[in-house]
Amino acid sequence: LLCVCLINLGDAVEVYLPSVLTQEISCDLQLTEAKQGILSVVFYSFYAAGSFTSGWFANRIGRKKTIIISISLAFLVSILTALSHEFYLLLISRAFTGLLVGSNC
Repeated sequence: LLCVCLINLGDAVEVYLPSVLTQEISCDLQLTEAKQGILSVVFYSFYAAGSFTSGWFANRIGRKKTIIISISLAFLVSILTALSHEFYLLLISRAFTGLLVGSNC
């Protein structure tokens, strides 16, 4: 149970922390306000898509496997997000993060 709680905490950090660190991320990557908005829209769009597609995967391979796979992949993509050094890499990693975190719902 503690492990599940920590994983959910990690998902919450992945969802909300970029909003808090917008100024630092923008400064490091020289992002305009438009690009900041694109990052948010892409993340939440893929988050919604992940919520819809996870039901299909859960029916095919089971809920437990779906959650374990999505949490494991979300962890790996989170590392990619942290190591992103340009806008497009950050955009792609945020899209995959949204898809995978959305499928944990």
